[in-house]
Amino acid sequence: SFAYLDGILRRHRESAGHLAEGIDEEQKIADGLRDALRELGAQARVLPKSQLEAYRGWLMDGFEPEVIVRAAMRASKRGRHAFESLEEEVRRFASLGIRSIEAADRYNAERDALRQKTRLMLEAAGRDRKPSESDMRQMAEWLKTHPMEVILVAAERAREMQMPLKAIDKNLRIWTEKGVRTAEAARVELESRKAKREAAPTG
Repeated sequence: SFAYLDGILRRHRESAGHLAEGIDEEQKIADGLRDALRELGAQARVLPKSQLEAYRGWLMDGFEPEVIVRAAMRASKRGRHAFESLEEEVRRFASLGIRSIEAADRYNAERDALRQKTRLMLEAAGRDRKPSESDMRQMAEWLKTHPMEVILVAAERAREMQMPLKAIDKNLRIWTEKGVRTAEAARVELESRKAKREAAPTG
């Protein structure tokens, strides 16, 4: 009957529609992965199945495609271009709860600001080098309890030290105990300590 034939045709159209949707979804996943690999500096003519599955898993976990691209940019900026480096950056974002582009951009801006402050601290301490991850972690800890201006005074004081970061940390601990919160107060405290040392009897 016509009704029977119409039902068959309708099912074929629905099946074809689902197939087209599936193909379109796979193409989006492939294109998204290629965008990330391009930023990573690890483009491939043929996308490995394992990488496609990893990318699909990230999307199912709630990551926006642009966030994965940001993760690739971070890895590439650090001179790391393997897919494993992208996976590491995505895991870092996941541990920080970063899955949207807004959160990723906010995190990157905070990191850039911290890197700049760390660079200023190293310059004040007489160290002409790029901040390492360890330097930045230490700086972040100091900033929790001390204003930037106080940290810079401690850094200037540590210029001639062989291990400046340890010297900075020592002075900051002393100033925490004494309630020193300004650069002026820090300099006064340093001069006070110096005067006491010079006044102390020798031999």
